[in-house]
Amino acid sequence: MSELPRHLRALPHLLAITDAEIEDRTFLGRAALLAKLEQALRAERARGIAGHWSYELAHHTALFAVYRREWDAFRRDLEASAPPTDAAQKP
Repeated sequence: MSELPRHLRALPHLLAITDAEIEDRTFLGRAALLAKLEQALRAERARGIAGHWSYELAHHTALFAVYRREWDAFRRDLEASAPPTDAAQKP
């Protein structure tokens, strides 16, 4: 797990997630990880809005930081793997 990006190394402490899910760096694996992070953020946000006793701002902040970094890396990798477009082909 040492070859993973730094922001993903703390993920097992933030979510109930397996190492295999974190290490799956395929398109579908990363999309599934982002979906889990989004779901966890929605739940955390709802706890905060409701004033639930289990809400922790530090946990929410850490989840959001991991989500943001992974989303940015996912988008950057997706754009890098897209075929180049020719400016002459555009209308």
